This record gives sequence, structure tokens and C-alpha cells, in this order.
Amino acid sequence: MNKYSRKIPTVFVGGPWSKPDPEENIKQIVSLFVELWRDGKCFPICPMIEQHLIHSRYQLIDYEHGLQRCFEFIDSSHAAIFRAGESSGKVREKIRFSEKNIIVFENKEVQESKKQLYQWIETSWMNSKEAT
Repeated sequence: MNKYSRKIPTVFVGGPWSKPDPEENIKQIVSLFVELWRDGKCFPICPMIEQHLIHSRYQLIDYEHGLQRCFEFIDSSHAAIFRAGESSGKVREKIRFSEKNIIVFENKEVQESKKQLYQWIETSWMNSKEAT
């Protein structure tokens, strides 16, 4: 079985968006998203990327509607990984994860979070009913 034919967890990718520098935040979040995607151990989802694209190009999404869309993605996630940094939206997202009993990985260094996520996938996730 190759890495794409087995069930893998859906992982929400998040972090600060607007503070301190939206463009740098998006650059970093895209980098993390692509790393996770290429590694093939999880199915990353990141509504922040699409919202940033739509908002910066067309100004069609206001903050609250964007955050509500994130909540929909949260509800279908198995885990989350966050970049460190201050963000009121991230605080609200993490509260939602807590309410849903979904595990969150966030450390000062994102590579440490990624390492812990992969460790969780190899141990807890792979032995769960959802993985089989």
C-alpha cells in the first residue's frame, strides 16, 4: 500500500493571519501546508490560505464570516497544527478544537509541532478506529 492509498488524518493548519505581517504569515503557513502535503502523512486543510487569496484579491470575505468558515473545517478535522504567534482568531479556533476534543499541536518552533504531530499519527492515529 502506498502512502496515498491508506486513510490519513485530516489536519487543520493555522496560525496568526493579520498580526504582525499578513504577507509573512501567509508565506509561513503556505510553507508548512506544503511540507505536510508533500510528506503524505496527513491531509492538510488550511482555510486561511483560500481566505487570504479571496480577501486580498476581491475583498469578498469579512473577518467573522472567514472565521465561521474555519469552524466548519475544524469540525471535520482529526488534529490541528498551529504556528506560534498572537491571534484572536486562533484563540477562538483553539477553543473550538478544545470543545470538540481534537488534539492541537503548537510550539514555539513549528518543526517541533510537526514532529509531535507525526509521532501522534504513527502511534495514536494509526491505532484508532478511524484509521482502519
